[in-house]
Amino acid sequence: LLVGLITLPYYRFFNFNTLRPIEDIARHTSEQNSLPIVLALLDRWRTRKRNELDFITIACVAITAIITASFSWNIVADGHWIASALWFASLTLSICGILLSAQQVQVLILLDALPEDPKSPQAFKAVQRYLPQLLLPALSQPFDSERPRDEQFLGNWTVRWKMVFTWQCPMMFTAYSFLCYLIGLTVLVATPLLRRETWGPQSNIAVIYLGSFVLAWGVFIYCSLWGYQPIDLDDGHGEGSG
Repeated sequence: LLVGLITLPYYRFFNFNTLRPIEDIARHTSEQNSLPIVLALLDRWRTRKRNELDFITIACVAITAIITASFSWNIVADGHWIASALWFASLTLSICGILLSAQQVQVLILLDALPEDPKSPQAFKAVQRYLPQLLLPALSQPFDSERPRDEQFLGNWTVRWKMVFTWQCPMMFTAYSFLCYLIGLTVLVATPLLRRETWGPQSNIAVIYLGSFVLAWGVFIYCSLWGYQPIDLDDGHGEGSG
């Protein structure tokens, strides 16, 4: 429940691009002749993650530009101080998102692309190169008598939660950057209500804005948590996607 609440602003990204793919990879590593499956799963995860990181870069640049433009509004000087504080926090988060996204792109480049053919000599080494960046070797490894008769047996691995957190960080920074901006915008618009000023046009604007804010976020939460039918991620039995 706690993880669901923390990742709510980017729930789908977290589940489909980070957590579930890593859990699927960990589950398949201990199986006999699992190299083709794990190779395909890693390739799909890498493709999704690269697309996500590209999106993050664009989104963070966009929110940075939005924040910069927002500070030029005349009403900012008279608004509640929390609004400006949240916008500065949003700016910091977006910059961190850009930097960490670039860092992870570089890590994926250093890890190199995965070969499409699981029978190629490079396939086993490529998988072994990727696994420590996602998983942790299990404390209990099978004895030789229990080990599958497979020269390319990958061993038992478990989810490395430190890496789950690391790989989801750029999207977390991006999501919370937008969230801080929106909360700051809400505080700014609602300043007349917060200060209990005499009712006037600005108060009317605040009421209409708050109504649209509640409606928009209600729809967003519904779509994020319940709006889609369950999606069965591919299990890696197909060919890699390049």
